[in-house]
Amino acid sequence: MKSVFTIVFLFTSFAFASDNFESFKQNFSAAAEPKLENLAGWHSGRCYTSREPEIEKAGLMVVKASVDPATNQEGVKIIMPAGSVREEVNFWDQLDDEKIEVASSMMWPENMPFAQMENGSLANILFYDMPNYPSGKISVRQNEQGYQLRFGDIYDDAEWIYCRLDKKVLGE
Repeated sequence: MKSVFTIVFLFTSFAFASDNFESFKQNFSAAAEPKLENLAGWHSGRCYTSREPEIEKAGLMVVKASVDPATNQEGVKIIMPAGSVREEVNFWDQLDDEKIEVASSMMWPENMPFAQMENGSLANILFYDMPNYPSGKISVRQNEQGYQLRFGDIYDDAEWIYCRLDKKVLGE
Protein backbone atom coordinates (compact mmCIF):
# COMPACT_ATOMS: atom_id res chain seq x y z
CA MET A 1 0.00 0.00 0.00
CA LYS A 2 1.32 3.31 -1.05
CA SER A 3 0.97 6.37 1.12
CA VAL A 4 0.85 9.83 -0.27
CA PHE A 5 1.78 12.74 1.88
CA THR A 6 0.80 16.18 0.91
CA ILE A 7 2.43 19.12 2.50
CA VAL A 8 0.70 22.39 2.14
CA PHE A 9 2.51 25.63 2.77
CA LEU A 10 0.39 28.60 3.51
CA PHE A 11 1.97 31.90 2.84
CA THR A 12 0.25 34.79 4.43
CA SER A 13 1.37 38.30 4.07
CA PHE A 14 0.47 40.89 6.60
CA ALA A 15 0.64 44.55 5.91
CA PHE A 16 1.43 46.51 9.00
CA ALA A 17 1.07 50.24 9.06
CA SER A 18 4.51 51.60 9.62
CA ASP A 19 5.62 55.10 10.29
CA ASN A 20 7.88 56.79 7.80
CA PHE A 21 8.33 60.11 6.03
CA GLU A 22 5.28 59.58 3.79
CA SER A 23 2.95 58.53 6.62
CA PHE A 24 3.98 61.56 8.70
CA LYS A 25 3.44 63.74 5.62
CA GLN A 26 -0.09 62.32 5.25
CA ASN A 27 -0.75 62.85 8.97
CA PHE A 28 0.29 66.48 8.63
CA SER A 29 -1.94 67.00 5.58
CA ALA A 30 -4.94 65.49 7.38
CA ALA A 31 -4.43 67.41 10.65
CA ALA A 32 -6.38 70.54 11.55
CA GLU A 33 -5.46 74.05 12.56
CA PRO A 34 -3.79 73.91 15.99
CA LYS A 35 -5.36 75.23 19.15
CA LEU A 36 -3.15 77.94 20.58
CA GLU A 37 -3.95 77.43 24.24
CA ASN A 38 -1.28 75.37 26.01
CA LEU A 39 0.91 75.43 22.88
CA ALA A 40 3.79 77.40 24.43
CA GLY A 41 6.52 75.14 25.78
CA TRP A 42 8.92 72.43 24.71
CA HIS A 43 7.41 69.45 22.87
CA SER A 44 9.22 66.20 22.07
CA GLY A 45 8.25 63.53 19.61
CA ARG A 46 9.34 61.59 16.56
CA CYS A 47 10.47 62.80 13.15
CA TYR A 48 11.32 61.54 9.70
CA THR A 49 13.50 63.35 7.20
CA SER A 50 13.50 63.37 3.42
CA ARG A 51 17.17 62.33 3.50
CA GLU A 52 16.46 59.17 5.55
CA PRO A 53 12.70 58.64 5.09
CA GLU A 54 12.49 55.26 6.86
CA ILE A 55 14.53 56.10 9.97
CA GLU A 56 12.65 57.34 13.04
CA LYS A 57 14.40 60.12 14.95
CA ALA A 58 13.88 62.28 18.01
CA GLY A 59 12.47 65.74 17.47
CA LEU A 60 11.99 68.88 19.53
CA MET A 61 9.77 71.89 18.93
CA VAL A 62 9.89 74.95 21.15
CA VAL A 63 7.03 77.45 21.13
CA LYS A 64 7.79 80.78 22.79
CA ALA A 65 4.99 83.09 23.86
CA SER A 66 5.84 86.71 23.27
CA VAL A 67 4.38 90.18 22.81
CA ASP A 68 4.82 92.03 19.53
CA PRO A 69 6.27 95.41 20.52
CA ALA A 70 4.86 97.08 17.41
CA THR A 71 1.25 96.06 18.07
CA ASN A 72 1.34 95.05 21.77
CA GLN A 73 -0.42 91.84 20.70
CA GLU A 74 0.41 88.46 22.19
CA GLY A 75 1.70 85.80 19.85
CA VAL A 76 3.98 82.80 19.57
CA LYS A 77 7.17 81.93 17.75
CA ILE A 78 7.72 78.33 16.67
CA ILE A 79 11.32 77.18 16.88
CA MET A 80 12.98 73.93 15.90
CA PRO A 81 16.51 74.22 17.28
CA ALA A 82 19.30 73.31 14.88
CA GLY A 83 20.26 69.76 15.72
CA SER A 84 16.95 68.96 17.37
CA VAL A 85 16.35 66.02 15.02
CA ARG A 86 18.54 63.35 16.59
CA GLU A 87 19.35 59.72 15.91
CA GLU A 88 18.61 58.72 19.53
CA VAL A 89 14.83 58.29 19.26
CA ASN A 90 14.00 59.24 22.84
CA PHE A 91 16.70 61.90 23.26
CA TRP A 92 14.34 64.82 24.00
CA ASP A 93 11.75 62.85 26.01
CA GLN A 94 13.53 63.61 29.30
CA LEU A 95 15.17 67.01 29.59
CA ASP A 96 18.00 67.91 31.90
CA ASP A 97 19.91 71.17 32.33
CA GLU A 98 22.52 70.21 29.75
CA LYS A 99 19.97 69.39 27.03
CA ILE A 100 18.07 72.60 27.74
CA GLU A 101 21.30 74.59 27.50
CA VAL A 102 22.33 72.90 24.24
CA ALA A 103 18.93 73.45 22.61
CA SER A 104 18.72 77.03 23.89
CA SER A 105 22.12 77.81 22.37
CA MET A 106 20.70 76.83 18.95
CA MET A 107 17.66 79.14 19.14
CA TRP A 108 17.39 82.77 18.17
CA PRO A 109 13.73 83.65 18.79
CA GLU A 110 14.47 87.38 18.79
CA ASN A 111 15.24 87.13 15.05
CA MET A 112 12.00 85.37 14.19
CA PRO A 113 8.65 86.81 13.20
CA PHE A 114 5.47 85.85 15.01
CA ALA A 115 3.69 82.76 13.70
CA GLN A 116 0.64 83.38 11.53
CA MET A 117 -2.23 81.14 10.49
CA GLU A 118 -1.61 80.10 6.92
CA ASN A 119 -3.52 77.45 4.95
CA GLY A 120 -4.66 75.60 8.08
CA SER A 121 -1.26 75.74 9.79
CA LEU A 122 0.40 77.96 12.33
CA ALA A 123 3.51 78.91 10.39
CA ASN A 124 6.56 81.11 10.55
CA ILE A 125 9.94 81.51 8.96
CA LEU A 126 12.76 79.90 10.92
CA PHE A 127 16.15 81.56 11.39
CA TYR A 128 19.25 79.94 12.80
CA ASP A 129 22.58 81.68 13.22
CA MET A 130 22.24 84.19 10.38
CA PRO A 131 19.52 86.65 11.38
CA ASN A 132 18.95 88.04 7.88
CA TYR A 133 18.86 84.68 6.11
CA PRO A 134 15.84 82.43 6.64
CA SER A 135 16.62 78.75 7.08
CA GLY A 136 13.19 77.47 6.13
CA LYS A 137 9.52 77.52 6.95
CA ILE A 138 8.05 75.68 9.90
CA SER A 139 4.33 74.82 10.01
CA VAL A 140 2.31 73.19 12.79
CA ARG A 141 -1.07 71.48 12.80
CA GLN A 142 -2.84 69.36 15.39
CA ASN A 143 -4.75 66.09 15.58
CA GLU A 144 -5.57 63.48 18.23
CA GLN A 145 -1.95 62.25 18.16
CA GLY A 146 -0.52 65.66 19.04
CA TYR A 147 1.12 68.43 17.08
CA GLN A 148 2.14 67.65 13.52
CA LEU A 149 5.10 69.64 12.20
CA ARG A 150 6.43 70.27 8.71
CA PHE A 151 9.77 71.93 8.08
CA GLY A 152 10.73 72.82 4.54
CA ASP A 153 12.37 75.27 2.24
CA ILE A 154 10.67 78.64 1.79
CA TYR A 155 11.81 79.05 -1.80
CA ASP A 156 11.08 75.82 -3.64
CA ASP A 157 8.65 74.24 -1.15
CA ALA A 158 10.96 71.26 -0.59
CA GLU A 159 9.90 69.14 2.37
CA TRP A 160 12.74 68.16 4.68
CA ILE A 161 11.23 67.06 7.97
CA TYR A 162 7.89 65.84 9.34
CA CYS A 163 7.37 65.32 13.05
CA ARG A 164 4.70 64.20 15.49
CA LEU A 165 5.20 66.01 18.79
CA ASP A 166 3.05 64.37 21.42
CA LYS A 167 4.82 65.02 24.70
CA LYS A 168 5.16 68.37 26.44
CA VAL A 169 8.49 68.11 28.25
CA LEU A 170 8.85 71.65 29.54
CA GLY A 171 6.37 74.46 30.10
CA GLU A 172 7.13 77.98 28.94
